[in-house]
Formats: sequence, C-alpha cells, structure tokens
Amino acid sequence: MRAYDVGGFVVCDGSDLVGTLCDRDIILANASPSEAVDKMIMTLDQSYCFEKHLFIDAQVIMRVRRLNALPIRDLSGRLCGIVTRPLG
Repeated sequence: MRAYDVGGFVVCDGSDLVGTLCDRDIILANASPSEAVDKMIMTLDQSYCFEKHLFIDAQVIMRVRRLNALPIRDLSGRLCGIVTRPLG
C-alpha cells in the first residue's frame, strides 16, 4: 500500500466483490505486513455506489458506514473503481 501510495484495495474473487482492505483494517487486526489478505482482516461489508452517483453520495456512505474505501460499480454492476479517504 505504501509503495503505491494508496489507503485501500478492493478484494475480489474473480469478478465478485469480496470486500475492501484498508490500512485501518490492518491496524485494527494488529496484522503483520507479511500476513496474507484474509477475511478476518478485511472489511467484508459490500457497501458500494454506482458510477452515476455524485461524489457526495460516496462520502455519505463512507462516513455513515465508517469506511476508508468504497468500491464503485458501473451500471451493469461490474466493479469499475474505488474511492478512498486521503492518506495522512
């Protein structure tokens, strides 16, 4: 995450959204950097918004659900991006 300067990743199984993994998830799980991405560490909540929604909609979802990363889907339901909170 540090190498790419990102605060979160989308975790998929093929084309199925499994969850998100953020720096906050790693800290709360007290996970070692060498640990595998695991369902016990990542956020399994499959909150998301669609690409047609406004950025404020994504912000509200993230604030209410206390998320650091929110997957974005296109109108067909396919994953097309992610919105993350700024680092630092």
